[in-house]
Amino acid sequence: MGRHPLSLVMVVLAIMLLPYGYTWKEYRIRRSIDLSAANPLISDTKLPTDLVPSGYSLHLHPVLDRSIFSGRVNITLLCAKATNQINLHAHHDLTVDELELEVVRIGGAEGGAKVPIRRVDRVPKKPLLVIYFHDALTAGAAYEVRLRFVGNIWENVEGIFEGKYKQQQQQ
Repeated sequence: MGRHPLSLVMVVLAIMLLPYGYTWKEYRIRRSIDLSAANPLISDTKLPTDLVPSGYSLHLHPVLDRSIFSGRVNITLLCAKATNQINLHAHHDLTVDELELEVVRIGGAEGGAKVPIRRVDRVPKKPLLVIYFHDALTAGAAYEVRLRFVGNIWENVEGIFEGKYKQQQQQ
């Protein structure tokens, strides 16, 4: 009988120490380390499945003597689930021209209509660009993201990079 009050006190303390509204499992998951934030070599490859890409049109213009490039991309997306944001992979060094960025609905009665953008953010410590909208994108509709960008040509194998090699001389 002496052990039961002690066990009861331990359970009550454990419940009081957990943040309000979380189960032990939820609390443990929330407290776990985000390895992608702790280690920059771990990439975030999974994007939300609310939008499914169906086509890309990419134009790159490298300026090799200055080790930079510029370009533009049009990404066609099908909205599988209503959402008010688009998540895109974007290298931390890539500069996206937010003034030229536009999202256009394609097809249907509203085809060609620009979707008003609320803001554009970068996710800290992750290679993600997030475009937020005032209203949710419509499930089942197709959209096209149009953006321009500039960046550096790297010497290491990250982003767009310059590879160098020496040819062996024939004897």
